[in-house]
Amino acid sequence: MALVIDERVGAAAVLTLDRADKRNALSQALIAELRRGFERARDDSQVRTVILTARGPVFCAGMDLGELQESFDRPGAESPVWDDALQLAQLYDLIYTLPKPTIAVVQGPAVAGGGWAGDGLRSCHCGGGGAFRLSRSAARAGRCHGNAALAPPRR
Repeated sequence: MALVIDERVGAAAVLTLDRADKRNALSQALIAELRRGFERARDDSQVRTVILTARGPVFCAGMDLGELQESFDRPGAESPVWDDALQLAQLYDLIYTLPKPTIAVVQGPAVAGGGWAGDGLRSCHCGGGGAFRLSRSAARAGRCHGNAALAPPRR
């Protein structure tokens, strides 16, 4: 089952997070699908803008903490945590440098790592295309890393 629905509506690429059962938490697979969706949109000359949205009541709850904990629990060099962090950073960089306008339609909470749509797109530091965020009254953005006592393992 796809975690990101990739549709074309006129000249727009509409990427929809479709992991509502997990509050659209960013898993390794979701990050990979999002990256492929943004790359397809970037490379498609018919696409003039990208719209990012989500199914369910939560836009994005941040990282998938169960998957993250499994990464932390694996010993030293076996842990994919640093590669996972790099994959996420590369996705953010792709979005921020996209040469087409990006619009995040935030319909619910966007917290922790999921707040990038609120923070990154709000700041309009994205590529030559610019970026915008549209929020419903139910949308909330926030950081909660300290509340969850999240810290990567020492190398």
